[in-house]
Amino acid sequence: MNRSNTVLKGRLDLQRIGVSGHSFGGYTAMAIAGQNNAKHKLGDGRDKRVKAVVQMSAPVAKVRVRGYAYDAVSLPVFHMTGTNDESPLNTTTAADRRVPYDLTKEEACLVVFKDGDHAIFSGRKRLSRKARGQDEVFHWHICRSTTAFWDAHLRGNKDAWKWLMEGAFQRELARAGTFEARR
Repeated sequence: MNRSNTVLKGRLDLQRIGVSGHSFGGYTAMAIAGQNNAKHKLGDGRDKRVKAVVQMSAPVAKVRVRGYAYDAVSLPVFHMTGTNDESPLNTTTAADRRVPYDLTKEEACLVVFKDGDHAIFSGRKRLSRKARGQDEVFHWHICRSTTAFWDAHLRGNKDAWKWLMEGAFQRELARAGTFEARR
């Protein structure tokens, strides 16, 4: 492959990268941000080029390792979940999903979508008409808020940071969910 003619040549800033993931992809994003997990012996998964992380419904560290699992997270993280976000594969409950936000010492945001389940981030259409309508609202807020997060942390856009962190997003979110931010 001739890399000098690629479509993305000259269009990427490899010193300001954001990483996002859903479910186990969210787990990978958290590992890149510095999360430790002795069980999987990931080692140090951090990448100095990565400046911020969005994790959606990542598995939560087991209670016995939570004391140190989130200590080394060294990047701003936007945590996303829903009030019905039960794990389809392990014992993570919807209430557990806020633990990484609570234990991370770096700047962090947390959005919890009312009645959102594990699949709202994947784009899968749910069966009921009511659920599909909710998904459209969730996707709108996911796109708006993550774009502001990326603009703030990767482009240094102070207006985007202010919109997200100082109440405008929470007002726009209204009854669709709750938003918390820690600087």
